[in-house]
Amino acid sequence: MEVHVRDMATGQESLIAASGTFPFLFPVLSPDGSKVAYMDRREGKLVTSVAESGSSSGRMECEGCLVRAFFPDLKTS
Repeated sequence: MEVHVRDMATGQESLIAASGTFPFLFPVLSPDGSKVAYMDRREGKLVTSVAESGSSSGRMECEGCLVRAFFPDLKTS
C-alpha cells in the first residue's frame, strides 16, 4: 500500500510512504503534505510511524499509540 499526495493545482503526485507488509491504519497527513503518520505492523506489533515525503518507510514513533494530528510546527500530537 502507498500514500501519495496530489497537488491539486498541477496534478503532480508525490509518494509519501509505502509498505508492502500491512495496510496503513489511521493515516494522518500534515497540513503541508510533507509528512504522514500511520499505524503499521512490525514484528507482530502495532506501531505508529511518521514518514517524510518521498520516503518508502517511516521512523517509528511509538508502539501502541496513535497520532491524531500535527501541530503547526509539524510535531506530532
